[in-house]
This record gives sequence, structure tokens and C-alpha cells, in this order.
Amino acid sequence: MKKIRYLLLWLLLPAAMLVKLGCVDVPKDLVMPKWDVDLTVPIKSSTYTLMDVVKKDTSKLKYYRDQTNYGLLYYSDARRINSVTVGDNLNVSSFSTGASVAIGSIQISSPQPVNLTVYPSDLGLPDGTYPFHSISNQSISKSFEISQEFSSVTVNTGTLDLKVANSFPVAIVLNRIVIKNQDNSILIDDQPQYSIPSPGSKDFLYSINGKTVSGTLKIELTMSSPGSGSNPVVINSGTNLAFSAQVQNFTFSKVTAKINQNSFNINDSFVFDDSTFVQSAVIDRGSLSITANNNIDLDLTATLTVPSLKTPSGAPFTQVINLARKEQNKVIQLQNLSGYTLADPSGALTNSIQYSIS
Repeated sequence: MKKIRYLLLWLLLPAAMLVKLGCVDVPKDLVMPKWDVDLTVPIKSSTYTLMDVVKKDTSKLKYYRDQTNYGLLYYSDARRINSVTVGDNLNVSSFSTGASVAIGSIQISSPQPVNLTVYPSDLGLPDGTYPFHSISNQSISKSFEISQEFSSVTVNTGTLDLKVANSFPVAIVLNRIVIKNQDNSILIDDQPQYSIPSPGSKDFLYSINGKTVSGTLKIELTMSSPGSGSNPVVINSGTNLAFSAQVQNFTFSKVTAKINQNSFNINDSFVFDDSTFVQSAVIDRGSLSITANNNIDLDLTATLTVPSLKTPSGAPFTQVINLARKEQNKVIQLQNLSGYTLADPSGALTNSIQYSIS
């Protein structure tokens, strides 16, 4: 009975397979798949010694002779290379720089008080004791110096304080006070008609804001006096009209003054190319142009020295520049720099040029 079961099972399996396969389309041609594969196969493994490298020319095998590495072998091969001429392959574009220097601030001290006196002799009066006769609109002129530091100054702010003290034995009336500059231009013109008793004093304040004041001034006075009538009075050098002038709160915007000899010095450098560094270069073609401007009212002499630029004789380039007062756009041309050398004084690679002006 067992054999029949096994046989029945094997018969059923092919039948089931036939039932399953009955629903599948079988291809007519079967194509096998294929693909590319990189295959690395070891062919040879070799070891080379130093002797294999130098066996054809042992002159390239050398050894150190210093105490630290004595006897240590090394391989050296030196060959001469062909020289390369730079020629026109090296060009530097035109470049320029500028420098300026100020002579410094100018300081003018505030004018000191100035005293002047009208004596009896200025009025035609001798010394003695006698009646002082009345006078009317008598003019007196006196010059006085308020500063030796300037010849003229334009004042921003300032006040002229004029003090008058009367020691004459009679009252003095100041009819008019005129203060002029050295060129006779009027600085102050006042008609106070003020009577100064004996003894007595008066303080006059005058604004000079925005005015031009010379170092030497002139005061013109017109004065009167009722006199002493018939009463005799003592007249001598001690009887006078004393003036004291002082400039207060003094600032200025412009001055004409004598300036002592001054000196200046500039040491600077500028980059002629941001990517080209030169140790030494002989210039084949090139030119140099210097433009100088003098913005002050003084003659100037400047010496330009360029240590980085050497003449064909090997000396640093030097140029003396003379400028008249307020001279502008003075041009100095060096048309041919052929044979000049551009090099840093220290011998290092550089892309800048050093210069000094004194």
C-alpha cells in the first residue's frame, strides 16, 4: 500500500506543474545576459636599490662630510638650465603718488597794552604857572605800535580798550577820536564829545570784529578845554593826557607776518604694482614727471630724494625744486630713464618705491 501512495504523489506533481505552466508564454529565443568587468591581474613585483639607480654614473652618489651627517649617502644631480631673457615681457604700468606738508600753525600773541601821552608841549604850552586859556578843536596826531609780530591781521573777534586819564589842571573835552591803520585806512572814528574832569579818566571800548588791523596804528585826537579862566595853574611834564590802548579777546583769521626760516621732512613710500615684486630691475624705457604746488606766500626750496631709483652711475636720484611764493603747477620732466635701476636699498624683493622730501 505504501508504494501506491508514493506513485500517486509523483503523478500528481507533474500534473500540477502542467496546470501552472499552461498560463505562461514561453519565449521563442533565450538570450543569456552579459556585462563588462575590469580585471586587474598582477604581472610583476620588483624592488630597486640605490645602486640600481646610480650604477651607470656613480658620480651622482655622494655623502655628507659634516660631523652631524658624516657618511650619510645622498643622490645629487645638477644641470645647467638655459638663461631666460625677460625683455619686453616685464612691463610696469604707469603709476603716480602725491605728498604734502604743512608748515604748522602760526601763533600771534595778543597785543600788549600800549601807552602814549599828550604833553603840554603838544598843545604849544610851555612849563610854568599861568592861566590856562581855553582851546577849541585842537588836533593832535600820534603813532603807536601794538605788535611787532605782524604787519597786518584780519580780526575774527576783538575789542580795542582805550583808557584816557586827564592830569591837566583843567577839564579836557574829547571831541573826536580817529584811529587809523598804517595805510591811513580808518579803523575807528568816534565823536564822543566827552568832558574828562581834572583829575579824571574815561574808558572807551571799540569792537574791531572783522576789521583789518596793522601792527602800527595812528591816533588823531580833536580836543577842547574851557581853560582855567583868569586863574593861574601849574603846567609841567606831569600835567598831561595819558592814553592806554589794549586789544582784548583777540582771535584772527588771516595774518601778514614775518615767518622765521622753517624746515620740513617727509619720508614715505608708495606701491608701484600690487603683484610684481622686484629685487633689481634696469629700466629700458620710461620717464618721470614731477608737479609741485606752493600754496603759501613764501619762497620754498625742496629736495626730492628717491633711494629706490638709482642713476646709471649708481647714485640715488635727487632733484632740487625751487618754488616761488604761491607758484602752482611747476613741472619737472625727466624724459629718459633708460639705464636707471629700480631696487630696494636693502636688496630685498619689493613692490614699493621709497622717497623723501626735505
